[in-house]
Parts: sequence; structure tokens; C-alpha cells
Amino acid sequence: MADALPFILILSITLLIYYFSRRSALPKPPGPRGWPILGNIFENPVSHKQRKYKEWGDKYGPIVRYSLFTDEIIVLNTRETATELLEKRSASSQDRPRQIMCGELMNWNKAMGLSRAGYQHRTYRKLVGGVLSPTAVRNLFPVEERAARLFVHDLLRQCSAGFDGEKRRPDQALAVAQTKRWQECCRNHFGADFAPEGRTGQGLTLEEV
Repeated sequence: MADALPFILILSITLLIYYFSRRSALPKPPGPRGWPILGNIFENPVSHKQRKYKEWGDKYGPIVRYSLFTDEIIVLNTRETATELLEKRSASSQDRPRQIMCGELMNWNKAMGLSRAGYQHRTYRKLVGGVLSPTAVRNLFPVEERAARLFVHDLLRQCSAGFDGEKRRPDQALAVAQTKRWQECCRNHFGADFAPEGRTGQGLTLEEV
């Protein structure tokens, strides 16, 4: 018994710290009751999550909370609830988790998709909104039509007899699509137009740039 006393003491302190650290002055949304530390790991749906969320929504309401270890997950089961919280009250829910690996170590935290809420992210969204708004994208219709015509032309030319006279392969269409994608990116961003004879993919664009 004396040998087990340190283990029991450490376990008790750990459980107390876990309990008090998770206490909040604000009430939490209803949800299935979980196990200490483990949370709802045994109830977490592996597939067809929407069915389990619908079941919980019918039981607990439009907002459901469940936990997986130290993470708490909030499920919004109705469109009205999602609109209310994510649009009308976006000031309190627009941020995203801190991304250590891809955000800080790989230095992608300045990209719009990974940047935290703040002045930088608002500036990004304002710039993108000015170019990709429903009205602004109409200016890109001629660019898209030209790219579609060139894609179909190259697809017919290169896939009719195969590359270098080889038999046609299913991956040739994908290679043509990748080449045209990088061509259009290079043309729209840098104003460079080139003929990709014998080369495909991202390496082509990087070489030309």
C-alpha cells in the first residue's frame, strides 16, 4: 500500500488540476457526458459523422458540445444557428487555432488560409473580395474562355496520337490540364506567355519565370 501511495497522490493531483482547469464561469452547450480526460472518445463517430450529429441534435438541441481528450468540439446542427454565430457574431468566432507546424515552422502563417484573425487577415479578405466578388469575376470570363479553348485544343492535339507517338494513356489528359493550369497562372500573374513544347507541370512555369 505504501508503494502505491505516490502513484495515487500524483493521479489525484492530476485529476484535480484537470477538473479545475476545465471549469468555466460561462455555461457550456449541452452534449453527451464524457469520461474524465478521455472525453467522448468512445462515442466519436468514425464515419457518417452527420448521422451522429443529427442524433445528438435531436436530443440536445441545435448546438452540441463534445470533447476528445483536451479538445472541445462544437457542432452547429441548423443553418440558422450557423448563420447567427458565424456571420452575425463573427467577431467572437472568426479566429482559428494556432498552427505550429505549417503556420510558424513552415512560415505559412502569412497566407490568407492560415493567418489568424486581425488586421492582416482583414486586409487579405478585402483585397480578395475586390477581385473575386460576384461582380468582379465577370471581368475574368474572357480569360477563362480563352484558357478553355487552349486547353481543348492542346488536349485534342496531344492526346490524339499520344506524346512522342506513343499509345494514348489516361494520364495524358491530366498532364495537359496541369500544364495549362500553370500556364494560365504564369500568364495572369507575370504576363508571360510561352509554348510548353516537351515540358509539363509546375517545373515548366518555374523555369519560364
